[in-house]
Amino acid sequence: MSRGGGKFARGALVLTASLAGLLPAGCNIVGPVLYVIEGPPKTPAAYRLQNVPTVVFVDDRANIMPRFDLRASIGDEASAVIMKHGGVTTVLSNRDILALARRQDTDKELMPMDALGRAAGADQLIYVRIVGFALTPDGQTPRPVAGAEVRVIDCVARTKAFPSEQNEKGRYVEATLKHATPDAYGSSGSRRQLEDALARKLGDAVAKLFYEYETRELGGNLR
Repeated sequence: MSRGGGKFARGALVLTASLAGLLPAGCNIVGPVLYVIEGPPKTPAAYRLQNVPTVVFVDDRANIMPRFDLRASIGDEASAVIMKHGGVTTVLSNRDILALARRQDTDKELMPMDALGRAAGADQLIYVRIVGFALTPDGQTPRPVAGAEVRVIDCVARTKAFPSEQNEKGRYVEATLKHATPDAYGSSGSRRQLEDALARKLGDAVAKLFYEYETRELGGNLR
């Protein structure tokens, strides 16, 4: 460690100890002080993607979502965020792979995900299976919520790369819109806006599996 770094570390410890001595017993200042010194806490990436041609495929064969185009909205958002933060320079159009899947799939035989990815020109496929999508969890509460299981397929090796556990088919992610009001449910147009916003939020949640990001709960409490 450099001399400058050592002085800073000692100064930080002295600052924390001094503040603790000045405050009355029971006052919790250590968390905010460490936040100022070290910066906001961060959530690590659950998996680091390879920097190879990648595509996001959103699967809703159970027709959980009310509109087909929401699949594309989820994929668009996930693709854009992964391009920006996930260390992947080439992310192929998820709309193209959706169209390809519709042409290739039949009720009796579905195209394997690795083959579907290769057909789209991808070496890596992010598979997103929708498991829930609703504007209200109980028919009354205005709280849009959506969930999906996510896994990464190595299309070249034809294996599941993430999650690494064999018994875990996909990593669950969830998205909610916390500030929805009953007024937003008053028309079909406003409900469509909520659906679009929820789809984008779920796409962002999918992308967050693949890069480190700030955990905002502590900052929110400080504010």
